[in-house]
Amino acid sequence: MRTLKYIIPIWLSLVFYAVAAFVAGPSGVNAYRQLEEEKEKQEKNINVLKQTSLALEGEKEALIYDEDTISVYARNLGYGESGERFVRIVGLGGTLKQPAKQAGEVYAYNEPLYKDDKTIRIIALAIGAAALFIIALADVILFIKRL
Repeated sequence: MRTLKYIIPIWLSLVFYAVAAFVAGPSGVNAYRQLEEEKEKQEKNINVLKQTSLALEGEKEALIYDEDTISVYARNLGYGESGERFVRIVGLGGTLKQPAKQAGEVYAYNEPLYKDDKTIRIIALAIGAAALFIIALADVILFIKRL
């Protein structure tokens, strides 16, 4: 039994390493949760881009096939048909120009935060060494008291 207690620090290090790697390691639960959040953000961004694409596709089709849409766009740009006369009112600032529509946003993902495997190993070894030191110190103190 006396030598068996010296195996406890090894098991303590292994248990700490296993739990820490499972929770905070590169393939751990926290990194997985962060990747899931990033995936949801990416999917939302993809849905927004799809909706924008459908809207722009509809406008493109309207501009190709619908003459009324073309004339509305041309009037907003200040063009008219032949024979039309324009009346410009001073002080209104000219024609109302539609702002250019954006095609979408670029989304940059965030890297998941995790503890490096080497760091977890070093901490586990330090915990094991500390436990071994405490057990050895207790044995030395008991040995000295017996003398």
